[in-house]
Amino acid sequence: MRLFILSVTHWLIVSGIDVEGILRMNGNSKLLDKLRNSYNRTGSGDVRTADPVTVGGLLKLFLRELPNGLIPQQFTTQFVSAQDSEFI
Repeated sequence: MRLFILSVTHWLIVSGIDVEGILRMNGNSKLLDKLRNSYNRTGSGDVRTADPVTVGGLLKLFLRELPNGLIPQQFTTQFVSAQDSEFI
């Protein structure tokens, strides 16, 4: 899992940093499925073959499918409080 996050975020920084709305668009669904299946089968995939929007979609899909979410439930209240804080 850690390698997946590192490779995807690195590729997004290197190749997709200037793409506006990268996480708002869906990307190529066939390529997204191909990359997802590759990561599920082998633990790796070549994100360099995909456009930044599709790789962003892969990252969003991964985060949505986390069994316990990105922020553990015991920290949700603290996270929301920090987000509402005027110090941010």
